[in-house]
Amino acid sequence: MLAKPLDKDGFLEGVNAVLGAEVEPSPAPGNILAIEGLAGDVEMGCGGTRVQAAAAGHTVVVLPLSQDELDAAGAALETSKAACRVLGIRLVVDKAALGDATRRIAVMQKAIADLQPAVVYVPSMDDSHPARMDAFRVARAATGDVATVLAYQTATTRIDYHPTHFVDITDQMDTKLEAPSHFQSANSVRLDLRPELAHAYAHYWGWHVRFKEVEAFEVIQGSV
Repeated sequence: MLAKPLDKDGFLEGVNAVLGAEVEPSPAPGNILAIEGLAGDVEMGCGGTRVQAAAAGHTVVVLPLSQDELDAAGAALETSKAACRVLGIRLVVDKAALGDATRRIAVMQKAIADLQPAVVYVPSMDDSHPARMDAFRVARAATGDVATVLAYQTATTRIDYHPTHFVDITDQMDTKLEAPSHFQSANSVRLDLRPELAHAYAHYWGWHVRFKEVEAFEVIQGSV
């Protein structure tokens, strides 16, 4: 867990200096890895974009790195499997890593080595939830060789979140909203997974793309 918030501009400047020139992701179908601090984050933050990727032939894998302290029984993770099936993507859970920081790092490194993803999606660096902050830190430590790393919004993302990449998900919106509805059907205590919030985010960022329904991303590494 982070002891204090990172200096965002300094961190990204340092990463870019070490990694050098940006690398264009391959347009050919390949593997995409989406990291979430808590179950449901990917469905809410980049579910529509993941539907597009799966439809284009990409293999999309979702990897949660923590478990909600209010979900000791793991119900949210089970529900997330159903939600991911709606989106046409696959959820991979290493239960030992959910409560073990050292194991989380190893699982993240193995996922990168096995999948060799062209793109990795992570929670924003500007999130205020400890699990999401830690997910960002663990993911970034393992993604130095990944062509593109994009950060998505969650309900606890702070106002310093400044996305520059916007994806029109108008055609995928109904499917995206169906995914978080599984959490409500399972009587989840997670109010941040309500479908109406996902719809609100999509409309808010839509002013960047002719007021369509969109998902917004910070470009942490590479180009899009």
